[in-house]
Amino acid sequence: MAIIKPKQISSEFYTISGSFSGSFHGDGSDLTNLPSPQSNKIITGSISAEVNIDDIFLVKSGSTEFLKIDNIGSTTLHSLNITTSLTASYLTLEDENVSSDAGPIIDLIRNSPSPDNGDYLGQIKFKGENDADQEIVYAKITGKISDVTDTTEDGLIETAVKKDGANVIVSRQTGDALKLINGTSLEVAGNAHVGGTFLAGEDVLPNSDFVLTGGATSTIDPTTMAISSFMGQVIVTQATNESLNAGQLVYQLSNGSWGLADADSTSTSTNILGIALNTATSGNTIDVLIDGVVTILSSYITAGNTGNPLYVSTTAGSITNTAPTDISDVVRIIGHYINGGSGYSIITFKPDGIWVKL
Repeated sequence: MAIIKPKQISSEFYTISGSFSGSFHGDGSDLTNLPSPQSNKIITGSISAEVNIDDIFLVKSGSTEFLKIDNIGSTTLHSLNITTSLTASYLTLEDENVSSDAGPIIDLIRNSPSPDNGDYLGQIKFKGENDADQEIVYAKITGKISDVTDTTEDGLIETAVKKDGANVIVSRQTGDALKLINGTSLEVAGNAHVGGTFLAGEDVLPNSDFVLTGGATSTIDPTTMAISSFMGQVIVTQATNESLNAGQLVYQLSNGSWGLADADSTSTSTNILGIALNTATSGNTIDVLIDGVVTILSSYITAGNTGNPLYVSTTAGSITNTAPTDISDVVRIIGHYINGGSGYSIITFKPDGIWVKL
């Protein structure tokens, strides 16, 4: 049995029971080959169905085509509403092609005469009811255009969920990033592996919201670290007080900018310390490692044996394995030496809060 329901005519149903040949119009008086009994044959309103060489089956109301199946199996629907109380699959698409080609394939095409950045391309909505018997969109997945420029086109996928009664976009996947937005957190029950740089936000500082629970650990393999790479806690986009190079030991001034650390004075060695992660001239910005593991070029460190403590050097911006000894020098441990290679050293960077002035 087929039930044909034109979406624009919600009060009219067209029910065909059995089989027929030829074509029918109006009340179906032209139907043939219908089995008995025919009590289910109800055809009302202005509708016609016909069979011809080009279209195996065509259902239309006036000039509007609601359903068309052509002679190669392609089906065109004006709209489709599948209603059932079954708990099994409502719709199954099966591909019997024995090759490794993709299939089945579903195409959602937005055939716009004037495509533009930000256009919605398609959307899947997940609907249900609330306790007031209202139909609610609880979640949806949307495809959009980011850039329509020929040869440099970009697209994105957004997911949204209902949050406190409003639809909120919680993630956006672009060509270069997966972004959790609008206050969405990331919870990982297993292991998290970061192949590139992990940059912590302003809340990820010691004794703040960055917590490893349940015996979790931060695993570091020094043998795989490249020169100038790092792992740890980073303060980003910091102003410079002078020209700084990546790998130099720096300290934060009272105005918030950063300069070269130097054990010759308490003013340049006892404040918060960090490792510059990029090169910048005075007045520009750098990222600063304040706790972690980092590889440093040999030009900025005098290293010793594995496990040895490292100190603020009396050479501005440098690290040494020998504690300063001159009067008025500051002795402050900034970390320990792990190992190194040709032209670089790998160290743990965790500046001690205690220092001594000679």
